[in-house]
Amino acid sequence: MTALPGDSWLCSIRPQTELVTAEEYEALPEEIARAIEIVDGCVVYCAAPTPDHQTAGRRLANMLERHARDAMGEGHERLTVNNDVDLRLSAPS
Repeated sequence: MTALPGDSWLCSIRPQTELVTAEEYEALPEEIARAIEIVDGCVVYCAAPTPDHQTAGRRLANMLERHARDAMGEGHERLTVNNDVDLRLSAPS
């Protein structure tokens, strides 16, 4: 991920006086954290997914679960499929 320029439209939607750090994001209550993303320190509101998006995600998770069960039946370790995860991406140091 590359850094956003200071005049990025993401930062100009609702100008922030200070950027949000990873530590500040992690300290937010769950109901707030699940409604936003932090992109290069800027708060970005996450709209609710569309019904088509939710259907696609459910179908993909169902397929993964089916294959995980098959793999466990063949002696592989227990596999778990989660379709709602937090993800942190950062540029290599």
